[in-house]
Amino acid sequence: MKEIREIIRERRSIRSYEEKPVPEQAIARILEAARWAPSALNHQPLRYIVVSDGNLIRDLSMRTIARAGKVIRWLPVLRLFKRTLRDAKLVDVMRERAASTSGDPIFYRAPLLVLAVADRKGYHAETDLGYAAENMLLEATAMGLGSCVIGFASLLNMDRQAGKILGIPRGSRILAGIVFGYPKSHPAPPQRREDCLINRIGQ
Repeated sequence: MKEIREIIRERRSIRSYEEKPVPEQAIARILEAARWAPSALNHQPLRYIVVSDGNLIRDLSMRTIARAGKVIRWLPVLRLFKRTLRDAKLVDVMRERAASTSGDPIFYRAPLLVLAVADRKGYHAETDLGYAAENMLLEATAMGLGSCVIGFASLLNMDRQAGKILGIPRGSRILAGIVFGYPKSHPAPPQRREDCLINRIGQ
């Protein structure tokens, strides 16, 4: 069995998948890993929607692209209220995805999509998502699966019809999506900072 530090270093954000379904046993392990993630005050605000229907995943991708286009059109106004939209790199990627006319630039034709959903009153739900997502990513890596967190999936909150199709409870919202599948390739690790320490206080 691999040590956890090996699994951490093996994990990659995969954007190209084989046309092979993820076994139900693997899906159960991924969700169980999420269930055991910590949460603020043990509030456990996250619930999950699992999508393995390829046609629906593609439809959700197209809906996300459409909503990205709307955001781009309203960008001068929206960036006054949403700080993340002032990030030039993020906006460039959003423009690229919104302009795409082929393939699946959102969910990368992955065979499995897991949407993380939280009550709108969830206490620190975004932080809790980080814990749960990392658990799922590492569990997937341990099973030889690739994965990628899709922040753009939250644009589906702008699509009421998508919410009905997915069965999202009233008063809840999508925080992010995570795709899983068997990777076509295993990319080399991106360059990391040599030192992430700012300061060391005490002995």
